[in-house]
Amino acid sequence: MEEPIDILLAMKRPTFEVLMRILIGDGVDHDLVDVLFEETIYLIRGCHGLPFNIPGSSYNRGLKARGAMAKIYQHILDERKVMIGKNKTRGKSNILLDMMLDTQDDDEQGKGFNDEKIIAMLVSYTFAGFESVGLVASTAIMYLQKYPHFLNKAKEEQEDIVKRRSPSNEGLNFHEIKQMKYLSNDLEPKPASFLPFGVGPKMCPGANLARLEVSVILHYFLLYYRYSSFIT
Repeated sequence: MEEPIDILLAMKRPTFEVLMRILIGDGVDHDLVDVLFEETIYLIRGCHGLPFNIPGSSYNRGLKARGAMAKIYQHILDERKVMIGKNKTRGKSNILLDMMLDTQDDDEQGKGFNDEKIIAMLVSYTFAGFESVGLVASTAIMYLQKYPHFLNKAKEEQEDIVKRRSPSNEGLNFHEIKQMKYLSNDLEPKPASFLPFGVGPKMCPGANLARLEVSVILHYFLLYYRYSSFIT
């Protein structure tokens, strides 16, 4: 018998990896990503703790984590600027950091993002797109296993996407995610029937990011993994 795992804990790292690829791409030093992962956990714990900024408290450690994350993102930002400066002919990027950097040409008119804004947004998206998405993905996996009919249909859709994939395509891309019609029925239900991200001016600004993360995670889970639960 294989060793059991806590699926919520097991989902944390792959969820974070997916999030990092969306935010900063996959060309970043893995050691920096490891530090970001640890500091993000401390930041979340700090937000859940009592707001007493005293040495040794989870809140104090969370503030330090936020500062450490900002420094790491500034380092990544500086490296990306150098890379962009050397590659003037680069094509359009789907990485969030690159898209925000593209707005800096308009920053003099107050329309773009300066470094401080970009770092603040990266920290915010890291915080918001990590723990909650891991919980959603874990819950989705649990219910898919509970209802095999839906599991099989969702798996067939992912297999069809892979079959249509060009040999030159190394992995899942945004165009393929848009082809997930069956899976998106659950992510985008009938209007006003389910509002997990809120609505109107208070709607979650990371709703599309969360949908994208969950789609990527479920794609690979449905293709390569199986899950069964048991009661001890």
